[in-house]
Amino acid sequence: MYSAMINLSKILLLVALPGLILSTNTWANSKPPTCVRKEGKVQLLMSEYPPYLSATAADYGTGYYIFKNYACKNFKAELEPLFLPQKRVSRLVKQGEWCLSLMPPPNDQYRFVPVAPEPVKLGLLFNRHSPPATNTLAELKGKQVAILYSGMPTPLYKKLRDMGADLIAIESTQQMYKMLTANRVDYVFSDNKSHKDLGYEEQLQMLEPALFDIPVGFFYKPSCAKKIFTPGHPELEIDSD
Repeated sequence: MYSAMINLSKILLLVALPGLILSTNTWANSKPPTCVRKEGKVQLLMSEYPPYLSATAADYGTGYYIFKNYACKNFKAELEPLFLPQKRVSRLVKQGEWCLSLMPPPNDQYRFVPVAPEPVKLGLLFNRHSPPATNTLAELKGKQVAILYSGMPTPLYKKLRDMGADLIAIESTQQMYKMLTANRVDYVFSDNKSHKDLGYEEQLQMLEPALFDIPVGFFYKPSCAKKIFTPGHPELEIDSD
């Protein structure tokens, strides 16, 4: 049922992270979840993404609620965020030293769990104050596109390069948006929500149509299923097949 969405998520989850957490107001005003009794802990690998995710923010940021809420209801183990630089998260996932991650694994040794009903749109943002001459995705040849560093080549890179884009890997969303508003790049590859929540709605706009629609969720390693999920969880039924 989710096979097509899983493949897209493997490619794009890191890039869409702020949007996958939906909007700040959606979760900031929600009531704290009531957790089932926990046995042990399991770490969710992630990188700093303020204001959505941050080790120094109250409750780890306004977006952490969506994952905490799901874990409270569905995890046997207590969810513990582990904030690391994106390159280190990528290395741990590549080496198999993980159970839960918001970064897509480089192989097929993973499963994806959707945790929210609405997908997020991903595409190219441009500067409203210096819009492209042609509002079309066909005009990317020679254009500089800022994209979040993923730690590994992906089909996404190939798709944009095949469209003629010159890709520039950046470490943070804020940095990408600042570069675009300063006209240091032509486009930013991002979701359709983050620039609004971070105060760039008047300056940046998404080029239509969007390139991808992807689901909201996380990745886990199948060998960790019994440690992660409560007895009777559907993911354990898959594991026993």
